[in-house]
Amino acid sequence: VFQRRMDGSVNFYRPWDQYKTGFGTAAGEYWLGLENLFHLTLRKTYELLVDMEDFDGNKAFARYSSFSINPEADGYRLNVSGFTDGGAGDSLTYHSGQKFSTFDKDQDSSGSNCAKSYLGAFWYKNCHYANPNGVYLWGADGSINYAGVDWYHWKGWNYSLKTISMKIRQLVMKGREDLHQLAGRLSILFPSLLSEENLRRISFLTSSKHRCVSSVEAFQEALQWHWGRSEAEYSHEVDDELMRFFERCRGYVEGVEKNRTALQEVEKFKHGQEMEGVRRRTAERLGLPHHRLTPDLVEAAFFLCSYELSIKSLHSPWCFLFDESDAKVLEYKSDLKQYWKRSHGHVISSLSSCPLFHHVFRTLDKAGRPRRATEASPEPASILVGHAETLLPLLSLLGLYKDKTPPTASNYHSQHGRSFRTSRIVPYAANLLFVLYDCQRGPRLQLLVNETPVRFPGLESEDAPLYRDVRATYRHLLDGCDFHRECEGRTGGRAPNTEL
Repeated sequence: VFQRRMDGSVNFYRPWDQYKTGFGTAAGEYWLGLENLFHLTLRKTYELLVDMEDFDGNKAFARYSSFSINPEADGYRLNVSGFTDGGAGDSLTYHSGQKFSTFDKDQDSSGSNCAKSYLGAFWYKNCHYANPNGVYLWGADGSINYAGVDWYHWKGWNYSLKTISMKIRQLVMKGREDLHQLAGRLSILFPSLLSEENLRRISFLTSSKHRCVSSVEAFQEALQWHWGRSEAEYSHEVDDELMRFFERCRGYVEGVEKNRTALQEVEKFKHGQEMEGVRRRTAERLGLPHHRLTPDLVEAAFFLCSYELSIKSLHSPWCFLFDESDAKVLEYKSDLKQYWKRSHGHVISSLSSCPLFHHVFRTLDKAGRPRRATEASPEPASILVGHAETLLPLLSLLGLYKDKTPPTASNYHSQHGRSFRTSRIVPYAANLLFVLYDCQRGPRLQLLVNETPVRFPGLESEDAPLYRDVRATYRHLLDGCDFHRECEGRTGGRAPNTEL
Protein backbone atom coordinates (compact mmCIF):
# COMPACT_ATOMS: atom_id res chain seq x y z
CA VAL A 1 0.00 0.00 0.00
CA PHE A 2 1.52 3.33 -0.97
CA GLN A 3 -1.51 5.55 -0.33
CA ARG A 4 -4.46 5.27 2.05
CA ARG A 5 -7.31 7.59 3.13
CA MET A 6 -9.77 6.33 5.71
CA ASP A 7 -10.81 8.89 8.33
CA GLY A 8 -9.29 12.32 7.67
CA SER A 9 -6.85 12.00 10.57
CA VAL A 10 -3.81 13.00 8.48
CA ASN A 11 -3.38 16.24 6.56
CA PHE A 12 -2.50 15.48 2.92
CA TYR A 13 -2.05 19.11 1.84
CA ARG A 14 1.73 18.98 2.18
CA PRO A 15 4.84 20.29 0.41
CA TRP A 16 7.04 18.51 -2.11
CA ASP A 17 9.71 17.29 0.31
CA GLN A 18 7.12 15.42 2.42
CA TYR A 19 5.53 13.79 -0.61
CA LYS A 20 9.01 12.76 -1.69
CA THR A 21 9.91 11.04 1.59
CA GLY A 22 6.46 9.97 2.82
CA PHE A 23 4.28 10.59 5.88
CA GLY A 24 1.60 9.00 8.07
CA THR A 25 1.62 5.48 9.53
CA ALA A 26 1.24 2.20 7.67
CA ALA A 27 -1.72 1.19 9.87
CA GLY A 28 -3.61 4.43 9.22
CA GLU A 29 -3.66 7.23 6.67
CA TYR A 30 -0.46 7.01 4.74
CA TRP A 31 1.75 8.10 1.85
CA LEU A 32 4.77 5.88 1.16
CA GLY A 33 6.89 8.52 -0.55
CA LEU A 34 7.66 9.14 -4.22
CA GLU A 35 11.33 8.21 -3.93
CA ASN A 36 10.45 4.89 -2.30
CA LEU A 37 7.79 4.26 -4.94
CA PHE A 38 10.26 5.00 -7.74
CA HIS A 39 12.80 2.48 -6.44
CA LEU A 40 10.11 -0.15 -5.89
CA THR A 41 8.89 0.03 -9.49
CA LEU A 42 12.26 0.64 -11.13
CA ARG A 43 13.09 -2.77 -12.60
CA LYS A 44 10.02 -4.94 -12.06
CA THR A 45 6.50 -5.00 -13.45
CA TYR A 46 3.85 -4.07 -10.92
CA GLU A 47 0.10 -3.91 -11.15
CA LEU A 48 -1.90 -1.23 -9.36
CA LEU A 49 -5.14 -1.77 -7.47
CA VAL A 50 -7.24 1.17 -6.32
CA ASP A 51 -9.88 0.15 -3.76
CA MET A 52 -12.55 2.61 -2.63
CA GLU A 53 -15.72 2.82 -0.56
CA ASP A 54 -18.43 5.45 -0.22
CA PHE A 55 -20.30 6.46 2.94
CA ASP A 56 -23.18 4.08 2.16
CA GLY A 57 -20.93 1.03 2.30
CA ASN A 58 -20.72 0.56 -1.47
CA LYS A 59 -17.34 -0.62 -2.71
CA ALA A 60 -15.59 -0.52 -6.07
CA PHE A 61 -12.13 -0.90 -7.51
CA ALA A 62 -10.02 -0.09 -10.54
CA ARG A 63 -7.09 -2.26 -11.54
CA TYR A 64 -4.20 -1.44 -13.85
CA SER A 65 -1.90 -4.17 -15.15
CA SER A 66 1.17 -1.92 -15.39
CA PHE A 67 2.30 0.81 -13.00
CA SER A 68 5.59 2.65 -12.44
CA ILE A 69 6.95 6.16 -11.91
CA ASN A 70 10.04 7.85 -13.31
CA PRO A 71 12.88 9.35 -11.19
CA GLU A 72 12.77 12.75 -9.52
CA ALA A 73 14.78 14.26 -12.39
CA ASP A 74 11.70 13.62 -14.56
CA GLY A 75 9.25 14.82 -11.92
CA TYR A 76 8.27 11.29 -10.80
CA ARG A 77 6.23 11.00 -14.00
CA LEU A 78 3.37 8.48 -13.85
CA ASN A 79 3.17 5.46 -16.17
CA VAL A 80 -0.05 3.49 -15.86
CA SER A 81 -2.01 1.30 -18.31
CA GLY A 82 -4.09 -1.84 -18.67
CA PHE A 83 -7.32 -0.78 -16.96
CA THR A 84 -9.80 -3.37 -15.64
CA ASP A 85 -13.09 -2.09 -14.25
CA GLY A 86 -14.28 -3.21 -10.85
CA GLY A 87 -17.19 -0.79 -10.84
CA ALA A 88 -15.18 2.38 -10.23
CA GLY A 89 -14.50 3.38 -13.82
CA ASP A 90 -11.19 4.63 -15.18
CA SER A 91 -10.22 7.94 -13.60
CA LEU A 92 -6.46 7.38 -13.71
CA THR A 93 -5.45 6.74 -17.32
CA TYR A 94 -6.07 10.46 -17.98
CA HIS A 95 -3.21 11.23 -15.57
CA SER A 96 -0.67 8.85 -17.15
CA GLY A 97 2.39 10.66 -18.46
CA GLN A 98 2.05 13.52 -15.99
CA LYS A 99 4.61 14.74 -13.45
CA PHE A 100 3.72 14.90 -9.76
CA SER A 101 2.63 18.29 -8.42
CA THR A 102 2.32 19.83 -4.97
CA PHE A 103 1.33 23.36 -3.98
CA ASP A 104 5.03 24.36 -3.83
CA LYS A 105 6.12 22.46 -6.98
CA ASP A 106 3.73 23.01 -9.88
CA GLN A 107 4.43 20.51 -12.70
CA ASP A 108 0.95 20.06 -14.16
CA SER A 109 -0.23 20.87 -17.69
CA SER A 110 -2.66 23.53 -16.55
CA GLY A 111 -2.18 27.27 -16.70
CA SER A 112 -2.93 27.35 -12.97
CA ASN A 113 -1.55 25.39 -10.02
CA CYS A 114 -3.88 22.39 -9.72
CA ALA A 115 -2.52 21.36 -6.32
CA LYS A 116 -3.35 24.80 -4.91
CA SER A 117 -6.70 24.99 -6.64
CA TYR A 118 -7.88 21.58 -5.47
CA LEU A 119 -6.04 21.37 -2.13
CA GLY A 120 -4.14 18.18 -2.82
CA ALA A 121 -1.10 16.69 -4.50
CA PHE A 122 -1.15 14.29 -7.44
CA TRP A 123 -0.16 13.63 -11.03
CA TYR A 124 -2.41 16.48 -12.16
CA LYS A 125 -2.95 17.20 -15.82
CA ASN A 126 -5.52 19.89 -16.57
CA CYS A 127 -6.55 19.27 -13.79
CA HIS A 128 -7.97 15.91 -12.57
CA TYR A 129 -10.38 13.00 -12.75
CA ALA A 130 -8.85 11.54 -9.58
CA ASN A 131 -7.89 13.49 -6.47
CA PRO A 132 -7.19 10.83 -3.80
CA ASN A 133 -4.97 13.19 -1.82
CA GLY A 134 -7.57 15.96 -1.64
CA VAL A 135 -9.43 17.31 1.39
CA TYR A 136 -11.18 14.62 3.45
CA LEU A 137 -14.86 15.57 3.44
CA TRP A 138 -17.93 13.49 4.24
CA GLY A 139 -19.62 12.24 1.09
CA ALA A 140 -21.56 14.56 -1.20
CA ASP A 141 -20.23 18.07 -0.63
CA GLY A 142 -20.18 20.87 -3.17
CA SER A 143 -18.89 23.49 -0.74
CA ILE A 144 -15.34 23.08 -2.05
CA ASN A 145 -15.71 22.16 -5.71
CA TYR A 146 -13.52 19.31 -6.98
CA ALA A 147 -11.29 19.42 -3.86
CA GLY A 148 -12.46 16.30 -2.00
CA VAL A 149 -11.14 12.75 -2.14
CA ASP A 150 -12.57 12.27 -5.62
CA TRP A 151 -12.79 9.46 -8.17
CA TYR A 152 -14.84 11.13 -10.89
CA HIS A 153 -15.93 8.10 -12.92
CA TRP A 154 -17.54 6.49 -9.88
CA LYS A 155 -18.99 9.33 -7.79
CA GLY A 156 -18.30 12.54 -9.65
CA TRP A 157 -16.27 15.58 -8.61
CA ASN A 158 -18.38 16.64 -5.64
CA TYR A 159 -18.44 13.39 -3.70
CA SER A 160 -15.59 12.76 -1.28
CA LEU A 161 -14.96 9.07 -0.66
CA LYS A 162 -14.95 7.43 2.75
CA THR A 163 -11.90 5.29 1.95
CA ILE A 164 -9.45 4.91 -0.89
CA SER A 165 -6.22 2.98 -1.05
CA MET A 166 -3.66 2.53 -3.80
CA LYS A 167 -1.56 -0.61 -3.66
CA ILE A 168 0.89 -2.30 -5.96
CA ARG A 169 2.09 -5.85 -6.25
CA GLN A 170 4.59 -7.59 -8.43
CA LEU A 171 3.01 -9.88 -10.98
CA VAL A 172 3.79 -13.56 -10.47
CA MET A 173 4.53 -14.60 -14.03
CA LYS A 174 4.39 -18.29 -13.15
CA GLY A 175 0.65 -17.99 -12.58
CA ARG A 176 0.12 -16.33 -15.95
CA GLU A 177 2.30 -18.94 -17.62
CA ASP A 178 0.23 -21.73 -16.07
CA LEU A 179 -2.97 -20.22 -17.48
CA HIS A 180 -1.35 -19.53 -20.87
CA GLN A 181 -0.25 -23.16 -21.10
CA LEU A 182 -3.64 -24.45 -19.97
CA ALA A 183 -5.42 -22.43 -22.65
CA GLY A 184 -2.98 -23.69 -25.27
CA ARG A 185 -3.44 -27.32 -24.27
CA LEU A 186 -7.23 -27.05 -24.22
CA SER A 187 -7.22 -25.38 -27.65
CA ILE A 188 -5.36 -28.40 -29.01
CA LEU A 189 -7.51 -30.90 -27.09
CA PHE A 190 -10.82 -29.31 -28.18
CA PRO A 191 -10.11 -27.57 -31.51
CA SER A 192 -13.75 -27.49 -32.61
CA LEU A 193 -14.85 -25.71 -29.41
CA LEU A 194 -11.99 -23.29 -28.77
CA SER A 195 -11.61 -22.49 -32.46
CA GLU A 196 -10.75 -19.19 -34.08
CA GLU A 197 -14.29 -18.68 -35.37
CA ASN A 198 -15.71 -19.35 -31.89
CA LEU A 199 -13.54 -16.84 -30.03
CA ARG A 200 -16.28 -14.24 -29.64
CA ARG A 201 -18.86 -16.80 -28.54
CA ILE A 202 -17.00 -18.16 -25.52
CA SER A 203 -18.37 -16.86 -22.21
CA PHE A 204 -16.19 -16.07 -19.20
CA LEU A 205 -17.37 -15.74 -15.62
CA THR A 206 -15.16 -15.08 -12.62
CA SER A 207 -14.96 -14.27 -8.94
CA SER A 208 -14.32 -10.60 -8.19
CA LYS A 209 -10.97 -11.37 -6.59
CA HIS A 210 -8.19 -9.76 -8.56
CA ARG A 211 -6.17 -12.97 -8.89
CA CYS A 212 -9.19 -14.59 -10.56
CA VAL A 213 -9.71 -11.67 -12.92
CA SER A 214 -6.00 -11.88 -13.79
CA SER A 215 -6.43 -15.60 -14.48
CA VAL A 216 -9.31 -14.91 -16.87
CA GLU A 217 -7.25 -12.29 -18.69
CA ALA A 218 -4.25 -14.62 -18.96
CA PHE A 219 -6.44 -17.39 -20.38
CA GLN A 220 -7.99 -14.97 -22.87
CA GLU A 221 -4.58 -13.65 -23.93
CA ALA A 222 -3.38 -17.17 -24.65
CA LEU A 223 -6.40 -17.98 -26.82
CA GLN A 224 -5.76 -14.85 -28.87
CA TRP A 225 -2.08 -15.72 -29.26
CA HIS A 226 -2.93 -19.31 -30.17
CA TRP A 227 -5.01 -18.11 -33.11
CA GLY A 228 -2.80 -15.14 -34.01
CA ARG A 229 -5.41 -12.54 -33.07
CA SER A 230 -4.12 -9.24 -31.73
CA GLU A 231 -7.38 -7.37 -31.19
CA ALA A 232 -9.35 -7.69 -27.96
CA GLU A 233 -11.96 -10.42 -28.38
CA TYR A 234 -13.30 -10.99 -24.89
CA SER A 235 -15.09 -9.60 -21.91
CA HIS A 236 -15.95 -11.30 -18.63
CA GLU A 237 -18.72 -11.26 -16.07
CA VAL A 238 -18.15 -11.13 -12.30
CA ASP A 239 -20.48 -13.28 -10.18
CA ASP A 240 -19.50 -13.84 -6.55
CA GLU A 241 -22.84 -15.46 -5.73
CA LEU A 242 -21.81 -18.29 -8.02
CA MET A 243 -18.03 -18.40 -7.59
CA ARG A 244 -17.79 -17.47 -3.90
CA PHE A 245 -20.95 -19.24 -2.72
CA PHE A 246 -19.22 -20.29 0.51
CA GLU A 247 -19.30 -16.70 1.79
CA ARG A 248 -23.10 -16.54 1.54
CA CYS A 249 -23.91 -19.89 3.14
CA ARG A 250 -24.77 -19.14 6.77
CA GLY A 251 -24.77 -22.80 7.72
CA TYR A 252 -21.24 -23.16 6.42
CA VAL A 253 -19.91 -19.89 7.83
CA GLU A 254 -21.31 -20.50 11.32
CA GLY A 255 -21.13 -24.28 11.39
CA VAL A 256 -17.66 -24.76 9.91
CA GLU A 257 -15.78 -21.54 9.21
CA LYS A 258 -16.38 -20.02 12.66
CA ASN A 259 -16.88 -23.26 14.57
CA ARG A 260 -13.76 -24.15 16.57
CA THR A 261 -14.79 -27.79 16.88
CA ALA A 262 -15.26 -28.27 13.12
CA LEU A 263 -11.52 -28.73 12.61
CA GLN A 264 -10.82 -30.69 15.78
CA GLU A 265 -9.14 -33.49 13.81
CA VAL A 266 -6.70 -30.94 12.39
CA GLU A 267 -5.91 -29.55 15.84
CA LYS A 268 -5.38 -33.04 17.27
CA PHE A 269 -2.98 -33.96 14.48
CA LYS A 270 -1.17 -30.63 14.79
CA HIS A 271 -0.23 -31.52 18.37
CA GLY A 272 0.07 -35.28 17.81
CA GLN A 273 3.12 -37.51 17.66
CA GLU A 274 3.70 -37.26 13.88
CA MET A 275 3.82 -33.45 13.88
CA GLU A 276 5.82 -33.49 17.11
CA GLY A 277 8.42 -35.64 15.36
CA VAL A 278 8.65 -33.18 12.46
CA ARG A 279 8.95 -30.26 14.87
CA ARG A 280 11.80 -31.88 16.82
CA ARG A 281 13.74 -32.89 13.71
CA THR A 282 13.36 -29.41 12.21
CA ALA A 283 14.52 -27.77 15.43
CA GLU A 284 17.57 -30.03 15.52
CA ARG A 285 18.49 -29.16 11.93
CA LEU A 286 18.24 -25.47 12.80
CA GLY A 287 20.14 -25.90 16.04
CA LEU A 288 17.27 -24.44 18.05
CA PRO A 289 15.78 -25.54 21.36
CA HIS A 290 12.65 -27.56 20.65
CA HIS A 291 10.38 -25.18 22.54
CA ARG A 292 11.40 -22.28 20.27
CA LEU A 293 9.84 -23.89 17.19
CA THR A 294 6.04 -24.13 17.17
CA PRO A 295 4.02 -26.31 14.77
CA ASP A 296 2.85 -23.13 13.02
CA LEU A 297 6.44 -22.03 12.37
CA VAL A 298 7.31 -25.46 11.01
CA GLU A 299 4.35 -25.28 8.63
CA ALA A 300 5.31 -21.74 7.56
CA ALA A 301 8.81 -22.94 6.65
CA PHE A 302 7.30 -25.80 4.63
CA PHE A 303 5.02 -23.39 2.76
CA LEU A 304 7.99 -21.14 1.95
CA CYS A 305 9.77 -24.16 0.53
CA SER A 306 6.77 -25.18 -1.58
CA TYR A 307 6.00 -21.65 -2.82
CA GLU A 308 9.56 -20.98 -3.95
CA LEU A 309 9.71 -24.37 -5.62
CA SER A 310 6.41 -23.94 -7.48
CA ILE A 311 6.66 -20.23 -8.34
CA LYS A 312 10.39 -19.78 -8.88
CA SER A 313 11.44 -23.38 -9.59
CA LEU A 314 14.03 -22.98 -6.83
CA HIS A 315 15.15 -25.63 -4.39
CA SER A 316 14.82 -23.18 -1.54
CA PRO A 317 17.08 -23.34 1.55
CA TRP A 318 13.85 -23.90 3.48
CA CYS A 319 13.48 -27.25 1.73
CA PHE A 320 16.67 -28.57 3.35
CA LEU A 321 14.84 -28.55 6.68
CA PHE A 322 12.59 -31.43 5.63
CA ASP A 323 13.02 -34.97 4.39
CA GLU A 324 10.43 -36.99 2.48
CA SER A 325 8.78 -38.38 5.61
CA ASP A 326 8.42 -34.87 7.03
CA ALA A 327 6.85 -33.65 3.79
CA LYS A 328 4.30 -36.47 3.87
CA VAL A 329 3.26 -35.57 7.42
CA LEU A 330 2.87 -31.88 6.52
CA GLU A 331 0.96 -32.79 3.36
CA TYR A 332 -1.41 -34.91 5.44
CA LYS A 333 -1.93 -32.04 7.85
CA SER A 334 -2.92 -29.80 4.93
CA ASP A 335 -5.22 -32.48 3.49
CA LEU A 336 -6.91 -32.92 6.87
CA LYS A 337 -7.71 -29.22 6.97
CA GLN A 338 -9.17 -29.16 3.47
CA TYR A 339 -11.13 -32.38 4.03
CA TRP A 340 -12.80 -31.12 7.20
CA LYS A 341 -13.17 -27.52 6.06
CA ARG A 342 -14.03 -27.68 2.34
CA SER A 343 -14.85 -31.24 1.43
CA HIS A 344 -16.49 -34.45 2.69
CA GLY A 345 -15.89 -33.82 6.40
CA HIS A 346 -19.07 -31.77 6.89
CA VAL A 347 -22.06 -32.15 4.61
CA ILE A 348 -22.77 -28.41 4.51
CA SER A 349 -19.35 -27.77 2.93
CA SER A 350 -20.31 -29.63 -0.23
CA LEU A 351 -23.97 -28.59 -0.21
CA SER A 352 -22.92 -24.94 -0.19
CA SER A 353 -21.88 -25.48 -3.83
CA CYS A 354 -25.49 -26.17 -4.92
CA PRO A 355 -25.70 -22.91 -6.96
CA LEU A 356 -22.62 -23.85 -8.98
CA PHE A 357 -23.82 -27.44 -9.41
CA HIS A 358 -27.15 -26.25 -10.83
CA HIS A 359 -25.44 -23.69 -13.07
CA VAL A 360 -23.27 -26.42 -14.60
CA PHE A 361 -26.22 -28.67 -15.35
CA ARG A 362 -28.36 -25.82 -16.72
CA THR A 363 -25.54 -25.00 -19.11
CA LEU A 364 -25.23 -28.65 -20.15
CA ASP A 365 -29.02 -28.97 -20.56
CA LYS A 366 -29.05 -25.96 -22.86
CA ALA A 367 -26.17 -27.29 -24.94
CA GLY A 368 -27.57 -30.80 -25.21
CA ARG A 369 -31.23 -30.19 -26.01
CA PRO A 370 -32.51 -30.64 -29.59
CA ARG A 371 -32.96 -27.39 -31.51
CA ARG A 372 -34.56 -26.29 -34.73
CA ALA A 373 -32.41 -25.41 -37.71
CA THR A 374 -33.37 -21.76 -37.29
CA GLU A 375 -32.23 -21.61 -33.66
CA ALA A 376 -28.83 -20.21 -32.76
CA SER A 377 -26.23 -22.67 -31.56
CA PRO A 378 -25.34 -22.57 -27.85
CA GLU A 379 -22.06 -21.07 -26.74
CA PRO A 380 -19.23 -23.47 -27.56
CA ALA A 381 -17.61 -23.12 -24.14
CA SER A 382 -18.46 -21.58 -20.80
CA ILE A 383 -15.34 -20.87 -18.72
CA LEU A 384 -15.72 -20.18 -15.00
CA VAL A 385 -12.78 -19.05 -12.86
CA GLY A 386 -12.84 -19.33 -9.08
CA HIS A 387 -10.81 -20.67 -6.19
CA ALA A 388 -9.74 -23.96 -4.67
CA GLU A 389 -12.49 -23.16 -2.16
CA THR A 390 -14.90 -23.11 -5.11
CA LEU A 391 -13.72 -26.34 -6.68
CA LEU A 392 -13.30 -28.65 -3.68
CA PRO A 393 -16.94 -28.43 -2.48
CA LEU A 394 -18.22 -29.10 -6.01
CA LEU A 395 -15.95 -32.12 -6.44
CA SER A 396 -17.21 -33.39 -3.10
CA LEU A 397 -20.84 -32.84 -4.06
CA LEU A 398 -20.20 -34.91 -7.20
CA GLY A 399 -18.96 -37.71 -4.93
CA LEU A 400 -15.34 -37.63 -6.10
CA TYR A 401 -12.23 -38.42 -4.04
CA LYS A 402 -14.23 -39.86 -1.18
CA ASP A 403 -12.25 -42.63 0.50
CA LYS A 404 -14.01 -45.40 2.40
CA THR A 405 -12.31 -44.33 5.62
CA PRO A 406 -12.13 -40.58 6.25
CA PRO A 407 -8.77 -39.11 7.28
CA THR A 408 -8.50 -38.37 10.99
CA ALA A 409 -5.82 -37.40 13.48
CA SER A 410 -5.33 -41.02 14.50
CA ASN A 411 -5.14 -42.92 11.18
CA TYR A 412 -2.25 -41.22 9.38
CA HIS A 413 -0.35 -44.49 8.81
CA SER A 414 -3.33 -46.14 7.09
CA GLN A 415 -3.97 -43.19 4.77
CA HIS A 416 -0.93 -43.36 2.48
CA GLY A 417 -3.08 -44.71 -0.37
CA ARG A 418 -5.85 -42.13 0.01
CA SER A 419 -7.37 -40.53 -3.08
CA PHE A 420 -8.03 -37.23 -1.30
CA ARG A 421 -4.75 -35.41 -1.93
CA THR A 422 -5.23 -31.71 -2.48
CA SER A 423 -1.79 -31.27 -4.03
CA ARG A 424 -3.07 -33.40 -6.91
CA ILE A 425 -6.72 -32.37 -6.91
CA VAL A 426 -6.33 -28.58 -6.64
CA PRO A 427 -2.81 -27.59 -7.72
CA TYR A 428 -2.17 -24.19 -9.29
CA ALA A 429 -4.42 -23.75 -12.36
CA ALA A 430 -6.57 -26.69 -11.24
CA ASN A 431 -9.46 -27.33 -13.60
CA LEU A 432 -12.65 -29.35 -13.87
CA LEU A 433 -14.00 -29.98 -17.37
CA PHE A 434 -17.48 -31.15 -18.37
CA VAL A 435 -17.32 -32.11 -22.06
CA LEU A 436 -20.58 -32.87 -23.86
CA TYR A 437 -20.37 -35.02 -27.01
CA ASP A 438 -23.09 -35.28 -29.67
CA CYS A 439 -23.44 -39.04 -30.20
CA GLN A 440 -25.85 -41.32 -32.05
CA ARG A 441 -27.71 -42.56 -28.95
CA GLY A 442 -27.80 -39.10 -27.44
CA PRO A 443 -25.38 -36.67 -25.79
CA ARG A 444 -22.59 -38.17 -23.71
CA LEU A 445 -20.72 -36.41 -20.91
CA GLN A 446 -17.06 -36.80 -20.07
CA LEU A 447 -15.55 -35.50 -16.84
CA LEU A 448 -11.91 -34.46 -16.60
CA VAL A 449 -10.05 -33.26 -13.51
CA ASN A 450 -6.87 -31.41 -14.37
CA GLU A 451 -7.27 -32.69 -17.95
CA THR A 452 -7.31 -36.33 -16.82
CA PRO A 453 -10.48 -38.39 -17.44
CA VAL A 454 -12.34 -39.29 -14.25
CA ARG A 455 -15.39 -41.53 -14.12
CA PHE A 456 -18.60 -40.45 -12.43
CA PRO A 457 -19.36 -42.31 -9.18
CA GLY A 458 -22.01 -44.92 -9.92
CA LEU A 459 -21.16 -44.89 -13.64
CA GLU A 460 -17.67 -46.35 -13.46
CA SER A 461 -18.12 -48.65 -16.47
CA GLU A 462 -17.88 -45.80 -19.01
CA ASP A 463 -15.54 -42.88 -19.58
CA ALA A 464 -18.33 -40.85 -21.19
CA PRO A 465 -21.77 -42.14 -20.14
CA LEU A 466 -24.99 -40.95 -21.69
CA TYR A 467 -25.90 -37.53 -20.36
CA ARG A 468 -29.36 -38.74 -19.37
CA ASP A 469 -27.71 -41.41 -17.18
CA VAL A 470 -25.56 -38.77 -15.50
CA ARG A 471 -28.65 -36.69 -14.78
CA ALA A 472 -30.41 -39.75 -13.39
CA THR A 473 -27.45 -40.46 -11.11
CA TYR A 474 -27.57 -36.94 -9.71
CA ARG A 475 -31.37 -36.65 -9.76
CA HIS A 476 -31.54 -36.32 -5.96
CA LEU A 477 -29.30 -33.25 -6.15
CA LEU A 478 -30.91 -31.78 -9.26
CA ASP A 479 -34.30 -31.99 -7.53
CA GLY A 480 -33.25 -31.34 -3.96
CA CYS A 481 -30.03 -29.35 -3.68
CA ASP A 482 -31.58 -26.05 -2.58
CA PHE A 483 -28.99 -23.50 -1.48
CA HIS A 484 -31.27 -21.41 0.72
CA ARG A 485 -32.83 -24.37 2.50
CA GLU A 486 -29.50 -26.10 3.07
CA CYS A 487 -27.59 -22.99 4.11
CA GLU A 488 -30.25 -21.50 6.36
CA GLY A 489 -31.38 -24.77 7.88
CA ARG A 490 -28.08 -26.50 8.57
CA THR A 491 -25.03 -25.88 10.66
CA GLY A 492 -21.77 -27.78 10.48
CA GLY A 493 -21.06 -30.83 12.55
CA ARG A 494 -20.59 -34.34 11.31
CA ALA A 495 -24.01 -34.72 9.80
CA PRO A 496 -24.58 -37.83 7.67
CA ASN A 497 -23.21 -37.18 4.23
CA THR A 498 -26.02 -37.56 1.69
CA GLU A 499 -23.95 -37.03 -1.44
CA LEU A 500 -22.76 -39.90 -3.63
